[in-house]
Amino acid sequence: MKQKIKSKRDFDDEIYMRLGHDQLVTLAVKFILESGKTPTLETIVEEAYLCFPHRFCMQGHPEWPHSLVVNRAILRCTTDRKKRWLSGKAASGYKLMPEGQTIADDTYQKLHGEKPLSKSLPKAGKQTQSARVVKYIEGSTAFQKYQRDKKFDAVTDYDLCDLLYCTAESTVETFENNISVFVSAVKDFEREDLLPFLDGLRQKFPSRFYQSDESVPKPK
Repeated sequence: MKQKIKSKRDFDDEIYMRLGHDQLVTLAVKFILESGKTPTLETIVEEAYLCFPHRFCMQGHPEWPHSLVVNRAILRCTTDRKKRWLSGKAASGYKLMPEGQTIADDTYQKLHGEKPLSKSLPKAGKQTQSARVVKYIEGSTAFQKYQRDKKFDAVTDYDLCDLLYCTAESTVETFENNISVFVSAVKDFEREDLLPFLDGLRQKFPSRFYQSDESVPKPK
């Protein structure tokens, strides 16, 4: 029997399941800001899951949040020029852009039945999403340093955190989740030439990632 998890804000799952990830994540950022906290990747994952558990849970395990899904939404909301609902980085936290504020308010009204829902969920093209991630990687400080001589000598831990939307305090699981998003996008966009760069980051900063002889713990 499917486990039923209740939204901490009593949102109806039949309603929020008809809203897009990006809209719900943007609203989660608004909730975090209103509570006086900083919207880091970790706090956004937590808020999005607790408010919309069945939208942001791992398939087959509704008791576990799916941080990859949240992270992809953050990437879209910060890198899509036509969207730009959020700005900032994991190192300093995120904030709502004016359009993001409008989207958050609109989403909240839909959740309360004050505005009609769309007949179908908007679906962004997978190829377009992957292209944005590839462009983001190529424009990063870490990649620019790597490009100079195909070495990682000049790449710092700060560069790694900045690239992966992490902070110095982020967990190994967060680093793993975020680099997995990039690896998936690179493969989807058929840019396997970027894989040595991502793999090299793992070797340069082994303490930030799971090692091959380590068993990956289950999400909490």
